[in-house]
Amino acid sequence: GMSGLETLLSCTVYGAAYGISALVIGGHLACPRFCCVPRRGAAADGGAFPIASHYPRSLTWPLSLLLVLNLLLFSYANAPVLDGAMVRATVSVAGAPLPPLDVFGIGLPSSVIRFWQTGGMGYLISALIVVFSGIWPAVKLSTTLF
Repeated sequence: GMSGLETLLSCTVYGAAYGISALVIGGHLACPRFCCVPRRGAAADGGAFPIASHYPRSLTWPLSLLLVLNLLLFSYANAPVLDGAMVRATVSVAGAPLPPLDVFGIGLPSSVIRFWQTGGMGYLISALIVVFSGIWPAVKLSTTLF
């Protein structure tokens, strides 16, 4: 399982990701200018249409629901009770095999912490992991809603 620091990091990263996503979704819902654009054609002021405006309304909400479910799967994949991947070792002592040992787990929080602890370029790599593997996927999916 995750250590306390990994759990805190996971909660912080996904808290930021879903906070930004909530702002994006809330902005779409609260501002009729962005949410109630014409379904076809060009915008009167030259602005961009949301991706969903290119699909029939009968597909818009089911696709949006699938995107939200995908966001929840991101959370589940990095939940404190799961490791992204586990490296296990099988050891034999004097010919007698020992039970498999869990050497270390690989997941978003543990990767960020391990790179951060290396210092130097590790700080940059940690920041890139947080932004592009933690926050950006959720924000990107939320911007495609509606």
